[in-house]
Amino acid sequence: MGSPYVPLDNWVYEAFDRLIAFDYIDDAIQGMRPWTRLECARLLNEIRTGYYQEEVELPPEAVRLYEALTREFSRELALLDGGSNTAARVESLYSRLTGISNPPLTDGNHFGQTITNDFGRPYQEGFNTVDGFSAWATAGRWIGYVRGEYQHAPSAPAPSDGVRQFIFSRDRVSSVPPATPISTVNRLRLLDAYVAMNFENWQVSFGKQSLWWSSMQSGPLMFSDNADPVNMFRISRVSPLKLPSVLRWLGPIRGEWFLGQFAGHEFVFLDTTGVVGQFGKPLSRQPFLQGQKLSFKPTANLEFSVAATVVFAGGPIPLTWHTFFRSYSIGGLHTETTAAANGDGRSGVDFSYRVPGLRKWITFYGDAFTEDEYSPLSYPRKAAIEGGIYMPRVPGIPKLDLRVEGGTTAPADFPSCVGCFYVNDLYPDGSYANNGNILGSWLGRGGQGERAWSTYWLSPRNKVQFQYRHQKVDGDYLPRGGTLNDGAVKADFLFKPNVAFSGLVQYEKWNYPVIAAGPQSNVTTSIQLTYFPGWRNR
Repeated sequence: MGSPYVPLDNWVYEAFDRLIAFDYIDDAIQGMRPWTRLECARLLNEIRTGYYQEEVELPPEAVRLYEALTREFSRELALLDGGSNTAARVESLYSRLTGISNPPLTDGNHFGQTITNDFGRPYQEGFNTVDGFSAWATAGRWIGYVRGEYQHAPSAPAPSDGVRQFIFSRDRVSSVPPATPISTVNRLRLLDAYVAMNFENWQVSFGKQSLWWSSMQSGPLMFSDNADPVNMFRISRVSPLKLPSVLRWLGPIRGEWFLGQFAGHEFVFLDTTGVVGQFGKPLSRQPFLQGQKLSFKPTANLEFSVAATVVFAGGPIPLTWHTFFRSYSIGGLHTETTAAANGDGRSGVDFSYRVPGLRKWITFYGDAFTEDEYSPLSYPRKAAIEGGIYMPRVPGIPKLDLRVEGGTTAPADFPSCVGCFYVNDLYPDGSYANNGNILGSWLGRGGQGERAWSTYWLSPRNKVQFQYRHQKVDGDYLPRGGTLNDGAVKADFLFKPNVAFSGLVQYEKWNYPVIAAGPQSNVTTSIQLTYFPGWRNR
């Protein structure tokens, strides 16, 4: 049966993360999201059959999470018991107001971002708004999903001479970008919007789609929702499978493949004289992106994945069967002539591991990727890395969790890499960006940083979270470097079964000498109301 994917910013992922860390779900693949609604129901069924039917008592925190998720996916649980899969639902109606005092950081492709992992939504100093809806329909193996928004962001002054000069020198464009003020944004924008068909747990989908390829909460290195969803054709194994015979030791396996196309690129590739096309000149065709990932779970404690993506074609290079198959060529991506033929390749690995003896208390996880090499495991000194630790409960305070993560895209043992990740001379304005935002980690080019969260769970839908983030940009990449520090308090409450409130207050202080002469600070306040109509037709 077909089933829509659960949006990446939905509350259920945090709840499932906690249940998995409690050791009540064994075969969830956390490093490959989004999940379908039916897959979420299957995971809940695992708890029901493994614990409730065996009369094993769950602790109160786990029971509350399980019951809240059971209410959310009651229809899908009924489908697993033989119900009809003809339905339609207005999933949500929401409105968000975000006020930012003083200038924020808005260019993660070159510097940093005040707001990360937000589907590439625009924002500037002043009042920013988002008003949207999401809805889906299913009929047997067919699915349709749409999420649309009206987005508003205020205007802003033109980037300074220092900023424009830096972009000119770093991106190697043919001229310094003009001093053009940033216009007010008032636009209608589709986020995830696709049609799909399910065949024996293989789901084929086409349209704008978001992916999250890692267990990292702050943002995967390879693929995140930091940018606008990518238009893609995608094939995904939505529920894990197990291989026969001796290969069963690999455990549950999930995999997916996609072919997509970027938007928002303005430059053509370098020609034989080393000159880039005129600034702001639209490309005749946008670059394409193909990628694949395989995730394995050989034990209930260990999950590991391998992934690869290639940016190819675009500009004067068309998408043909020849250029498509050449994008799968192995090695030789270091030179411009080969890159023009084969594309700009990246490979990655990630893992998560629950410590035996402490498996209900501590989960370690990590993420690594490299450009133009077979694997970051073969070239660890040329790899960007992230790592983290998650404690689903703090000793003595069962409702409090803790998550700490850190990483770098400026390897100390790779001195020739000066902001070399997420870029390639073939696509000088950021080869791994969609509509101006990096598709990977918030660390960006030549960055190093840490993030920490601690959430107090009043209930599965009511919680208060404290956040801290630090980022430092390498001075070898950005003249005189850059630093960012912010702290935030976020609250989520469900007032009624179908009305939710989310609020955030964040204080940020940043110092990027290229952008401003001295340290700057801002306060971001955000309020969102969400209504869940629950309308459906069976």
